[in-house]
Amino acid sequence: MKFRKTYKRKQAAVLLSVFLLVTSVAGCQRVGAVKETGEEKVNVVTTIFPQYDFVRQIAGDNVEVSMLLKPGEETHSYEPTPQDILKIQNCDLFIYVGGENDEWVEDILDSIDTEHIRLLRLIDCVDTVNEEHVEGMKEETV
Repeated sequence: MKFRKTYKRKQAAVLLSVFLLVTSVAGCQRVGAVKETGEEKVNVVTTIFPQYDFVRQIAGDNVEVSMLLKPGEETHSYEPTPQDILKIQNCDLFIYVGGENDEWVEDILDSIDTEHIRLLRLIDCVDTVNEEHVEGMKEETV
């Protein structure tokens, strides 16, 4: 029960962080997609669908959002294409989970110029919780 409350708090913190970041970036101007009014849209790239959907639902038509991984694709073994790397390099905001899920992202970010990109590593937006040890659980050996 305690775990569920903590998880829901973390989930709410992540959603709030995404909302605040997207709304703060929405006013930034950079070369990208152009809205019908002639204003440029913020170009957002996400790694997986939940992030993509959050941005799309929160920011609506104010952003041009794209997702790197296709639905159902495994994040741990994902190999980005050159087009994916260009998408990241040319975006205004890049949102990814971080940690073990997105180890490949850190390699990509180290290899490109990210000075003009706002990076949102979602794992940094929440406090991690150690798994509670319950009697009868086997210890992990490393």
